[in-house]
Amino acid sequence: MSIRKKMYKNLDKWREYKLRQQKQNYARGRINCERHKWTPEEEKLLFSCPLTDRELSKVIHHSVQAIQIRRCRLKKNKNI
Repeated sequence: MSIRKKMYKNLDKWREYKLRQQKQNYARGRINCERHKWTPEEEKLLFSCPLTDRELSKVIHHSVQAIQIRRCRLKKNKNI
């Protein structure tokens, strides 16, 4: 259990807080991101680039959420 979660007596309030923070983080990562297909170069950067997801989103113009989902899907497909 996280430290912040322990601070809240009401778990519903904690869930609302967590969801609100998550939405704010994803919204910050969507700046100047238009919908386009992933290129092989962009996919290579997902695993080799030392940048955070937010910094990487500014470089490759995909949202933070899109980066996390794509990385997860690529990992899953490699394990099959």
